[in-house]
Amino acid sequence: MKDYKFHSEKNNYLASSGPHVFVIRFDADNLIGTGHYSRCYALGQHLEALAHKVVYISKHIHSNIERTLFDKGKTIIKVPNSIEWGEEVEFVLDHLRDIPSAAFLDVSTPYALENLSGISGYLECMRKICKTVLFDGMDSNALAPKIDTDIDIVVVPYLGAAELGYHRKPEACTLVGPKYFVFSESYHQPTVSTRIIRKQADRLLVTLGGADPFGVTKMVVAAISFIKDIELDIRVIVGPNFQSSLIQDIADMTVSKLHKFNIVASPDSLAEHMVWSDMAISSSGLTKYELAITGTPSLQISFSDNYAHINQFFVCHGSARHLGVYDKIETEVIAQEIRLLLTDYPTRMMMNRAGKTLFDAHATNRLLVELGRLL
Repeated sequence: MKDYKFHSEKNNYLASSGPHVFVIRFDADNLIGTGHYSRCYALGQHLEALAHKVVYISKHIHSNIERTLFDKGKTIIKVPNSIEWGEEVEFVLDHLRDIPSAAFLDVSTPYALENLSGISGYLECMRKICKTVLFDGMDSNALAPKIDTDIDIVVVPYLGAAELGYHRKPEACTLVGPKYFVFSESYHQPTVSTRIIRKQADRLLVTLGGADPFGVTKMVVAAISFIKDIELDIRVIVGPNFQSSLIQDIADMTVSKLHKFNIVASPDSLAEHMVWSDMAISSSGLTKYELAITGTPSLQISFSDNYAHINQFFVCHGSARHLGVYDKIETEVIAQEIRLLLTDYPTRMMMNRAGKTLFDAHATNRLLVELGRLL
């Protein structure tokens, strides 16, 4: 690989330093979903607001998300599928105009976990170029404890990470816990913190991720048809990675004489829809963090046993109820749980308060302060 010099400046805080160049690496296809992209885009927006230059890098990315970044005028480097982990750093540097100050790497995904030697070499090469910040998973999805490569900052921003234990070599600055969970600007708005929990509840939000690979949205819509005694106003979120056949099935199922359905396609943010709703039905992904910070009472449906284990931390803190793994839940049970929560005002109030105590909107500032100490 070419010999690139490391670019650094001695500044304590990025907000007060001169403009830096940052690269943000993520994946967002049908396998990975959109949670990593949402976090990375929120981080990029924050950095650009501080007058820094941001370059997004992705290899496994849905065309809708790639198009969205281009339409928003963002700089994105699309890594070809033929490029392996060991070749990616040189490919990216050949397409960059400036050597970055740091790389934010949201790569703790199956693509990395199934190729530990490849991702280890990638991280080692990247760290020779600039400072590295790894957003890691927890439990079996944790990457950093499985490799020997040094990383400057490891961020594990999840509820329950501390309880499960996270082991990392001491030379890495390790930031663990929900105070480092990055939210987009839309979750910083005053309307989010001043939402009202209505006693007469009839507004339901259905949001099952950016892809919904198992078609759980259809399960929930089918369950709603069992509710006959409450006239519901329902917003169904169709994510950017939904298959066209799934979208058509949902459209066919949401024709109702009793309930009002509104299909919302790929919104930039779910914040306004969460604040509008009286409760939500969500899945295993990072949306449950957004539901919590907006104080939205929710029912969670997991996509796997592993995610079900992680979702229990939200149940323990009182911000959500967990219905189980999707293929083990009866449609009638989903309908019953929706109706119970809609009619249980005290429980919805408790969930609202519990969620808002778990998170705040200052994670990005905390993270950038730590990174600023290294630059």
